[in-house]
Amino acid sequence: MSLVICHDGVKDELDQIQAQSHNIGLFKNNHTPTPGDVLADYTPADFGGYSGLVGLSGWSGASLSGDTAQGDWTPVTWTADGSGAGDVYGYYVVNNVTGKLAWAELNGAGPVTMNVNGQTFTVVPKRTHQNV
Repeated sequence: MSLVICHDGVKDELDQIQAQSHNIGLFKNNHTPTPGDVLADYTPADFGGYSGLVGLSGWSGASLSGDTAQGDWTPVTWTADGSGAGDVYGYYVVNNVTGKLAWAELNGAGPVTMNVNGQTFTVVPKRTHQNV
């Protein structure tokens, strides 16, 4: 006998995960996220004006497409103040209940150097669950 999580169950699980409090931050090391990662695998960004971890808000609620449930949060934007340069390779999310890494995403366009006053880096945090 094998376990099968039905489509509505996948969507419900994602909504339950998102009901927890999460913070998001940017990382500066050239690291491709893997399932076995821990928070120590990510070096926080340090460009001038970077404010560190910020809270996620505005969860859209999970939607279902085939075997995949996905939901998004309100976009988060960081602004450089020009006082120091730094690269951004992607973002990571920390579960505030456990203090552990929840997920991370590498910027598909490659690293971005943040060094100009007023330059912004925006992330639309998203989370997916797939019934496989």
